Amino acid sequence: MTGGPASTNGSGTPSAGIAVGVPDSTGRLAPGEQAKRRPFFKRRSVLIIGAVVIFAAVSVVSDLPTHASRASQVASAEATISEINSDIGACSLGMKEAFTVLAGVTSNSLSAADRSEAPAVLSDDANACSYTNQSIVDLAGIQLPTAGAGKYLNQAVLHTIDWAFPDGRLAIADIDNLLLGTSVAKARSDLAVQEAHLNKDRQAVGSAVREAGHVLSTNLPAIPLTRAP
Repeated sequence: MTGGPASTNGSGTPSAGIAVGVPDSTGRLAPGEQAKRRPFFKRRSVLIIGAVVIFAAVSVVSDLPTHASRASQVASAEATISEINSDIGACSLGMKEAFTVLAGVTSNSLSAADRSEAPAVLSDDANACSYTNQSIVDLAGIQLPTAGAGKYLNQAVLHTIDWAFPDGRLAIADIDNLLLGTSVAKARSDLAVQEAHLNKDRQAVGSAVREAGHVLSTNLPAIPLTRAP
């Protein structure tokens, strides 16, 4: 009868139909009851969830960025600066040539031969400080370190690019106009602005390199950009 006591055999012991929650003659619970009475931390569902959590935790830890040693960070920073210097070298030389021409124009000391050659020289210098120069393209694509001094090295690259283009390129155009006598007053005014930008860029590059060195507790090589007059 539904809801009644468990049936018994002739000896008064429980029959095979074991009531829920009542041990059998051996003192064991029925299989279903064993599952219900098993401590929560031993249940299959809990064990599976725990295993997933542990696996996830291990995955997160294994995916965390590893910290490079100081020596490797210094070597990486030095390699980056070396690449910057290599890429900006032609433009830096071009700016030096352009300012030499400017000095000759300003002092009216250029020989006839120098004056005739100067436009071609300035054209080459302008190309060296433009994206027509593959080295400037390479400079913009430098792979920077992501740890330690990477933030400051990134600033050094960006300010070096600005120094070359547009600031250096525009300064060379102004010098060319002064050489040719084209819109002289405007060229002088524009050149003064560009020279201020160039020196600001140069100072920003030096500051970024020093900050990177400070982070790494070392003196990093300089990026020797040509100083504007």
